[in-house]
Amino acid sequence: MTFSSRLVLGTAFSLAVLGAPVRAEQDESAKIVAIVQTFFDAMAQRDPAMALKVVLPEGRFSSVREEGGKRVNRSFSNQEDIGKWAKRTDTYLERMWSPEVRLHGHMAVVTAPYDFYLNGTFSHCGIDVFELLETADGWRISGGVYTVQKAACPPSPLGPPEFDAPPGARKPGV
Repeated sequence: MTFSSRLVLGTAFSLAVLGAPVRAEQDESAKIVAIVQTFFDAMAQRDPAMALKVVLPEGRFSSVREEGGKRVNRSFSNQEDIGKWAKRTDTYLERMWSPEVRLHGHMAVVTAPYDFYLNGTFSHCGIDVFELLETADGWRISGGVYTVQKAACPPSPLGPPEFDAPPGARKPGV
């Protein structure tokens, strides 16, 4: 075997071995983004059972927004929030794009810009940060924090929402 053949084979082997963790992380990241999308779909469908398949009930979310020129922070448990969905009459649509996933062992963080529509009308935008834990049942959202911005929202790269599409048919803006 010539030197150049050995070099080509060695390089190919190295790329295959070193590329495997990257592919595995990309696959895991896609699973994690799908969990967040399932949460959005459950919210849109007012389906607590669907949400509880991807959320840890004991977790918490917090939000920060400006109201009347003052910062307002809110915090609530996942169970508390999800428990109100079935009684809700408003329709919600939340869409994210360009999610960034950070993995470290059995925990992950997803950060993404989002827009939110209430009863088919644009309500606000912001940044979502989801915390996830890998459990015996798979990845679950343990909580997070999000901003609520009512003005000066950049246009979504997803374009206008399709309100007639079933929530499960929507794809996250990856």
